[in-house]
Amino acid sequence: MRRRHSVVLVVLASALVLAAGCGPGSDPPDRSTATSPEPSVRARPPEPVAEPTEEAPAPPAPEDALARAAWVHLFDDSLKTRAGIRRVVADLAAAGATAVIAEVVRRQDAYYDSDVLPRTTDPALEPGLDVLDALIDEAHAAGLEVHAWIPFAPTWHEFYGTLPAPEGWVSTVHGPTAAEADRWVTRTIDGTWDTYLDPGLPEVREHVAAIVGEIAAEYLVDGIHLDYVRYASNRHGYHPRALARYQAETGATGIPDPEDPAWSDWRREQVDELIRAAPGGGGGQWELAGAVGRGDQLGRGTGGCRHGVVHRHAGVPGRPAGLGALGRERPR
Repeated sequence: MRRRHSVVLVVLASALVLAAGCGPGSDPPDRSTATSPEPSVRARPPEPVAEPTEEAPAPPAPEDALARAAWVHLFDDSLKTRAGIRRVVADLAAAGATAVIAEVVRRQDAYYDSDVLPRTTDPALEPGLDVLDALIDEAHAAGLEVHAWIPFAPTWHEFYGTLPAPEGWVSTVHGPTAAEADRWVTRTIDGTWDTYLDPGLPEVREHVAAIVGEIAAEYLVDGIHLDYVRYASNRHGYHPRALARYQAETGATGIPDPEDPAWSDWRREQVDELIRAAPGGGGGQWELAGAVGRGDQLGRGTGGCRHGVVHRHAGVPGRPAGLGALGRERPR
């Protein structure tokens, strides 16, 4: 189902929240030991005592809709046919799920109709199937929310070794084998080029914004989940153009150490700016949640919540949270 006027941006989806039910009321007083009133005093009839009742548990808050959600990845074939999508939705509905967080981009290739990313060449995908559109139809009919899951930073996986490269694929036109001027991937302090996009490049920021904006405008999703919102490690981020930006903005000289506080803060700010650049990433009607990495990966972590960039901090796919991941644990 296409088109929607509002959507929730989720930058990795959500932690389990348990609502505690209220227990029974206190026992009524024991009247067997009560003393009788003095004969000279007119006694009032005793006040009726209500029997204790159990209060119903408070309903979950609307923002906890992802508490019973499952991540469904594209490294098996669960979502790659219409029949498979129906099975996934039926399994989640039977399990009492409220939402599905479905991977719709694997490594910069789209499993939906896109003008920003090339269509995947995955041979397991049913011909003509728009995974996101079909999933929205099935899930919404079953009362489930649909959150589109996008691993934005990785551009390559060994699964692609036997697949033809899509035309215009980021992994080839902006990857480590492209001309250096065209590379969007990051480099380590020792000069090794990686297959991971560098958040410090404005063109990467624009690329992510275009992916999110297209899905938000064209599909009736309930959320958009950005994965890998971080650097691969604190030894990454040394793309020559990113370094030049850092030096121009801060007046620093030379190559900073991975542990340099100013350099680390600048890289964290690049992650913040990448999220802000995505439609809705500045706040307002959008809600942000993030699997933003460990401290040595220079994501904002819970600090991002305090800075107003990441509004909901969540678990990592493939690890227990809510219903966890459906299918085997996804490859890293």
